[in-house]
Amino acid sequence: MLDIIEEVASMHNFSYERMDGNINLKTRMELIDKFNNEECYLFLLTTRVGGLGINLTSANKVIIFDPDWNPMVDIQATDRALRIG
Repeated sequence: MLDIIEEVASMHNFSYERMDGNINLKTRMELIDKFNNEECYLFLLTTRVGGLGINLTSANKVIIFDPDWNPMVDIQATDRALRIG
């Protein structure tokens, strides 16, 4: 699903970052900082990449396109954007 959303973002020239299981910890922190400093418009990530201190404090909307079978994972993913840091 992230591939499809990424394709649409590219077609509309939205600035975005993508985080999935292939991104190492150092790069993750750089992507988060870039998003929180409003250097990109969208932040695409899977609900499973959390648990490592991800706080997207500048996010004002969370859209979950492909819910996880465990609803607590989706709740935790939404909470990442709603924390005040």
